[in-house]
Amino acid sequence: MRIFVTGWDGLLGSALVPVLRARGHEVQGMGVADADIAEAVYLRERLGAFRPECLVHLAAMTAVDRCESEPEEAFRVNEEGSRVVAAEAARAGARVMALSTDYVFDGLKGAPYREEDSVRPLSVYGRSKLAGERAVRAGTQHWAIVRSAWLFGPGGKNFVDTILGLAAERDEIAVVDDQTGSPTYAPDLAGALAALVEARAEGTLHLANSGSATWCGLAREAVRLAGGDPARIRGASTAEIARPAPRPGFSVLDCSRARIGHGVTLRPWCDALAAYLSGRAGAARPANEEKP
Repeated sequence: MRIFVTGWDGLLGSALVPVLRARGHEVQGMGVADADIAEAVYLRERLGAFRPECLVHLAAMTAVDRCESEPEEAFRVNEEGSRVVAAEAARAGARVMALSTDYVFDGLKGAPYREEDSVRPLSVYGRSKLAGERAVRAGTQHWAIVRSAWLFGPGGKNFVDTILGLAAERDEIAVVDDQTGSPTYAPDLAGALAALVEARAEGTLHLANSGSATWCGLAREAVRLAGGDPARIRGASTAEIARPAPRPGFSVLDCSRARIGHGVTLRPWCDALAAYLSGRAGAARPANEEKP
């Protein structure tokens, strides 16, 4: 299958492209340095020459607090960019699979969110991603929206790496302990997306590693697995940390539709985190050092 990936140089894109190629697909794409995702000309030329059967749309403005201070840019990238992608994919005859977020929910349900639950984003980021979802649905006949959450892994800035970096510098780190979500390992999500692309899945789907955690719980487990003392991570309230953008207090995703409909499920997040940190440690070990 010929597959075009926007945002192919990002955290998820850098995991997805090798998976697709290993499964025998022909892959092209674009990154942030190639062109503005909200400008149609470059994408139209690339799609016209490549003639993809599917376009996986990962490009987005994902810095949640920056979106809050730059709302026009957030909507330009996340809404208008998605509108351009959908229109150009439809012009080229390609299906669209677009990545969205748990932040389209307000966190007040108190139970894992299903795809049909009402959306009510609290932040500019969440509102701009929801607008992007709607632009994709309106712009092309054959689409899939995949909502995921709390991505970590190699290939880009992420919460786990940030915490481990801080743990190497500080005796104590305060981390929010009253927001609960679905930590998701980018390589696991990449494999699931590849399976859904091959299945020509359509509609809205939730995909995340199983289980849930608070940011503090994720941080403590990361530090523990890295050989540090998790007690150095202090739980703090959202009010104490006081970030510019509001976040949902509980945004765990119910992923049963993907499991039942397509046989796609992701392992527990703690197992995925252990695999990531094991690989991270191996990559940091000198090439001539024997493994224990």
